[in-house]
Amino acid sequence: EEEEELAVAVAGGPWFVAFAGHRLRCRVEDLLPGQAYRVRVRAVDQWGNAGPFSAEAVVRTERGAAFRFDGAAAGAAVFVSADEMSASFGSNESWSTILGSRPCVAGRNSWTLQVDKSATNYLFVGVATRHADLNTFLGGDDEGWGYIGDRALYHRRTKVRPYGERFGPGDTLQVTLDLDRGTLSFAKNGHDLGVAFEGLAGELYPAVAFYNQGQRVTLASWSCPGVGLAVPGCPQPQGCEGEGGGFRALRRWRRVALAMAERRPLGDPPGAAWAGAFPSPGVGPCEAFPDPDRPSE
Repeated sequence: EEEEELAVAVAGGPWFVAFAGHRLRCRVEDLLPGQAYRVRVRAVDQWGNAGPFSAEAVVRTERGAAFRFDGAAAGAAVFVSADEMSASFGSNESWSTILGSRPCVAGRNSWTLQVDKSATNYLFVGVATRHADLNTFLGGDDEGWGYIGDRALYHRRTKVRPYGERFGPGDTLQVTLDLDRGTLSFAKNGHDLGVAFEGLAGELYPAVAFYNQGQRVTLASWSCPGVGLAVPGCPQPQGCEGEGGGFRALRRWRRVALAMAERRPLGDPPGAAWAGAFPSPGVGPCEAFPDPDRPSE
């Protein structure tokens, strides 16, 4: 019995096998938003003999947010909106942290948060590793670096120094993580507050920590060329930029179905090339038909 093998590559990058099996459909996840991918398929018989690959098809994933708030990576009483662009707090006078859905892994990354509601200045923004304690404030352990609206920086559960300006409802906060230089900086309402932390490295997630009931923040914009989980065999993630409101209605890019292959009719020669006609991401599955006249690679 034959099986299908689907190979995927970032445009200009190396190929990797995304699927091999007998299913007529497959889904490739954890792709990058706004990225072109090359796709090709081939048949492999029961003895492991592989036919030639089809001609390449090029698909592009939808552009979307560089990251969203991750309800599965949040402390107690943190709630995430349906579009995952806003986070709010349902408890009072207790600290709770939420992380973004994807880490910064390289380069200079910047995102802007809108403070929608907050009764006090007890609100943190910053970054953390995936090992951070989410039931304390941001900077309450070795795994987080936080800027509180009460005008101070925290790390290792210690107030590092006074910093910046107080912030609250109506303010926008730009967070800039430059992993080329290892620095974390902030800006309030477009005013640069300078470098807050140095010596940062590794996979770091955008993070927010709440203290008072009803606090709410929204991801407003982003420019994050170094955000993402690397696809095996592919180069570092490509950048994505956008304004929050314009993309909230988009389906999540990582749920795009890339390809569906129909088995060739009985009697078709083993190893015949497959010509794929792949739709735009998000449209749905596609069909691939044998094309004996297409030259093999």
